[in-house]
Amino acid sequence: MDKFPASIEQFKSRPQHEIDLVMSRTRVERFLQGSTFLSAGQVSHRAGYILEGVVRIFNINEHGEERTLGFAAEGDFIIDIESYRNRMPSLRNFEAITPVKILIWEREDMKWIGIELPAWTTLVSNLIQKILYNRTLELFEMLEDNATTRYQKFIQRHPHILPRVSLRHVANYLGIAPQSLSRIRQQLTVADRKINK
Repeated sequence: MDKFPASIEQFKSRPQHEIDLVMSRTRVERFLQGSTFLSAGQVSHRAGYILEGVVRIFNINEHGEERTLGFAAEGDFIIDIESYRNRMPSLRNFEAITPVKILIWEREDMKWIGIELPAWTTLVSNLIQKILYNRTLELFEMLEDNATTRYQKFIQRHPHILPRVSLRHVANYLGIAPQSLSRIRQQLTVADRKINK
């Protein structure tokens, strides 16, 4: 790939020679729907930036039940930071739920970039902290909010994701039964119609 995506806002202000160096260590990978970027049990050795598509992050409990932990789409970085930093097996699965196109940096690439361009290490570190903060805030709110509020916040934060994912996965992520999500959606549609009359 020869051009750095303009959508990576944090890096737009970097000098062109730095961007060229980073792009020399970047590759593009396509994932078919249903394929995985990372599977539970594997050690994470790479980071990705989604150019196209949606990835679902989930784990499987001791009863074999899936628990959706989140979604990532265009403009999102994906990495299992605990697995990557500690070189331990991941507890999460990162599955393409649509066809996905991702910029990939292997561990060796990240290390090389950090040596050649120390300022990028700070940028990436700050970005990871921001991602972790936002995810922590979202998880905290999910514990505090009722089901309707959780759904409303989800559609506010992820309007571009909702039309492309199964409502079953959304319900699982929100911690509610699919029937409850259907009821909430109907109630909100009725309420919206009354407001718009």
